[in-house]
Amino acid sequence: MSFYMTYLARWPDYFQVAEGPCNRVMGYIMGKVEGQARIRNYRRVLRYYSGEEDGLDMRKALSRDVEKKSMIPLKWPIRPDELEYDSI
Repeated sequence: MSFYMTYLARWPDYFQVAEGPCNRVMGYIMGKVEGQARIRNYRRVLRYYSGEEDGLDMRKALSRDVEKKSMIPLKWPIRPDELEYDSI
């Protein structure tokens, strides 16, 4: 069995297919598994995706953010309109 078929058999949830008219495949996405991720610096953003599903605001500090203020996680969830995009 090929690598991709083995991957699909093991992790079917990581594949998505977009179908067009007449059920023709128009595109696909294959996710990647890289072990267990440990996300520590994030903020939960309520109803971020289409106003229904929560998202995670994950940030990595740039070199000019010496104090790493952009990576400070909040202990409470926020709404999309509370996200700040100001430069440091």
